[in-house]
Amino acid sequence: MLISKEMKVNNLNKHLTIKILFIFCLFTIDCKKQNDWLDIKNDKRAVVPTTLSDFQAMLDNTGIFNEKYSTAGLVGADNYYLTDNSYKTYDETTRNLYIWNNTIWEGGISTEWNNYFTVIQLANVILDGLKNNNTLSADYNNIKGQALFHRAISYYNLSQLFCKPYSKTAETDLGLPIRLNSDVNETFKRASLDATYQQIINDALEASKLLPISQ
Repeated sequence: MLISKEMKVNNLNKHLTIKILFIFCLFTIDCKKQNDWLDIKNDKRAVVPTTLSDFQAMLDNTGIFNEKYSTAGLVGADNYYLTDNSYKTYDETTRNLYIWNNTIWEGGISTEWNNYFTVIQLANVILDGLKNNNTLSADYNNIKGQALFHRAISYYNLSQLFCKPYSKTAETDLGLPIRLNSDVNETFKRASLDATYQQIINDALEASKLLPISQ
């Protein structure tokens, strides 16, 4: 039986049409599944904190709040010394700190700066969240006090590493960028050293009124 050229073309077109429809259906189903997947918060860290237990869970992250304290200020102190052989084994940043080099941070990036401002940012997230939480209680005060304490001590440690000592010129000496909210799009210039210390004192005093005698 002979099949005409026209019939072959028609059959080929039918096969192509079926394949195209099949691929389109798969694409549509796949897109729906992808959209459904994107709508699901598959990572607990993506959930926006709103409750007091959420905020306390953030503060209980000891890997950030308790283990990021820097020893950089001790390396150049007069009660600490390295032998010549030991000095050569340390990384560039440690060697620069030890000899009080003008350029200290290897690659121009300070882990200490980033770590302390990470704590400050998380403290601000908690403090901003508490403004929308009307659950006034001992737990509320405790959480707010903890966040203020961490922000205060982080700014204090930063000031010891990156600012001049407090003196009569503190009103004109450069301090730190004072971030008091969690908006990452907002930029801040360095405040005066006097304003930096005043913020540290304000946070510490307010924290002392909110925190319990024992924790």
